[in-house]
Amino acid sequence: MKRSHVIFLFITLLAVLLLSGCSSGSSDAASSLVSTDKMQLIDSQTVYPNPQDTANKEDRVYYTVEVYQDKDNTILVQADSNFKLFEKTQYTVDFDQALTKADVSIRWTTLMGSTEATQDDELAIADISLSYGGTVFSEKKINFVTKAIDIVVDSIEKNT
Repeated sequence: MKRSHVIFLFITLLAVLLLSGCSSGSSDAASSLVSTDKMQLIDSQTVYPNPQDTANKEDRVYYTVEVYQDKDNTILVQADSNFKLFEKTQYTVDFDQALTKADVSIRWTTLMGSTEATQDDELAIADISLSYGGTVFSEKKINFVTKAIDIVVDSIEKNT
């Protein structure tokens, strides 16, 4: 019985945070981000965590992944969201060839691993695969709700 209460609390808190978590504020982490001004955008995808959400589009939470490449063929993957518990993040991959959109795969999944969002299991993870000539040379997952999960876990641990 106690476990079901914890799961219910987690799902409820996560849903509230996702639905009300819009923010336009900036953080100190943003100042350490690499500028994409002189890079070529290879691919960009934006999703809403729960496409069934009927809220006003301007108020909906979104997740975006962008893949850029500079003149030296270094790849920059950037993730951003208006979810207030997510800070824009980037990582780079050194490479020696120019990529095309066909070389980039961004697969969105829920926390439970499904590619289809439901009211109780919203999209939360972007799995970014980079390949060249049919061979994957980089694959990384970005979890857009890690901080929300950490907050829930910390709250549960404090109350146990």
